[in-house]
Amino acid sequence: MKYYFGPKKKKNYFEGWYFKHNSKDLNIAFIPSISIIHSKEKKSFIQVISNTFTERFEFSYDDFFSESKTLNIRIKNNTFSDQAINLNLKNENYDIKVDLIYLPFQTLNTDIMGPFKRLPKMECKHNVFSMKHLINGTITINGKEYLFNNDLGYIEGDYGVSFPNKYIWIQSNNLNNGAFFLSIATIPYCKISFTGLIASLMIGSKEYRFATYNFSKILKNTNDHIKIKKGNLILDIYIKDSDRLILSAPKNGHMTRKVYESMEATIEVVLSKNNREVYHEFGYNASIELG
Repeated sequence: MKYYFGPKKKKNYFEGWYFKHNSKDLNIAFIPSISIIHSKEKKSFIQVISNTFTERFEFSYDDFFSESKTLNIRIKNNTFSDQAINLNLKNENYDIKVDLIYLPFQTLNTDIMGPFKRLPKMECKHNVFSMKHLINGTITINGKEYLFNNDLGYIEGDYGVSFPNKYIWIQSNNLNNGAFFLSIATIPYCKISFTGLIASLMIGSKEYRFATYNFSKILKNTNDHIKIKKGNLILDIYIKDSDRLILSAPKNGHMTRKVYESMEATIEVVLSKNNREVYHEFGYNASIELG
């Protein structure tokens, strides 16, 4: 697996990683990213979104470093890896210190993008690095300390030129014995566009994969209910959204698009096989993003 792809010769490019952390008192994600416009205007960022606020910290592109074959990202004195994150972010509004240790990742057996990863002109490609892992340590925000003790984390990444034109993204890793990820997006490709689906439900160590490339079908897609089908499997996701906050997202490399994410949503996941229910659980403090 590659963890950093880089702009190579692309004139417009973005790449970002999403590190999410859940505890009983705090749901928060840190999003390091880079933005390149016409190969000249280059910046790096760390966005923060929690259940109560969002903030964007901007850095020079020269402050950014990442390795390709290991998860190892650095923006100035802020570091992200597969073992820990250590952050010291400060501006006129927030003073945020993070010292967290990660335990081993629960990874997918195959790339979530499947054969679509090899399509050369996809505007955005996606990686899931950890569906679920335990985290320990502390996060301090404006002097208030939050303790993480065997709480839950999730990590993914995106790279390309722009986020999809329209999409819904859902993630929850505190389902009983489970973890869930889904994205449904309107994807432009050359002179056409199509609706793409990628989803993974982990139950213990077993994965149920639903995707456009394995002939899964979207039967319903509304604000409160998504229903998808693959063969004799039916997956229903019922959504109770929470307040959404604004994040910056890429459009032609620029981090100027606004998208909306909630961090305290509830999802109800029901998996049926041959019309018989085989899994039925609730995921709390789920993340839902709309673009």
